[in-house]
Amino acid sequence: MKVDTISITNGEPEVKRVVAVGTVQDGQTVLYIVCAWCQKPLGSKDGQGVSGISHSICGNCLQAMTPRTEKCYWCGKVFAPDSFNRAHVGGQGEVYGCDTCLNLDRTPLVKIDLADALTQASAPDHIAEYRQMRETETPEQRRARWSRNRGEA
Repeated sequence: MKVDTISITNGEPEVKRVVAVGTVQDGQTVLYIVCAWCQKPLGSKDGQGVSGISHSICGNCLQAMTPRTEKCYWCGKVFAPDSFNRAHVGGQGEVYGCDTCLNLDRTPLVKIDLADALTQASAPDHIAEYRQMRETETPEQRRARWSRNRGEA
């Protein structure tokens, strides 16, 4: 397999991308496998009639993409933390706690109503029409309107 290489400052070549696609050798097709994220060559296999490049993921990229998990200090539940899931416990330093144990409320602080948004957008002639439509139409009528708007019916 041919690759472009670029030397970095310390002189070691770094593989940047694959140039040549699979080739036929002794009547067999070759399928080259490269990491879809970093383009690192991962090997090759018999293409079974197809030649070219197939993509996978290398161990380093997989580890970088896997979400970090922590164990709740109080209940032991394993979860993916964010910046709100840290707490300082005397004598323990910073620990991680789940939303339940830290009593975190994840509901949105602001509920936006489309009619209010239309009012703020200076479209008063559409507000009454929208409110009436929202209050009187059935779910079947709403689905039919949505289908019409998307050009399905």
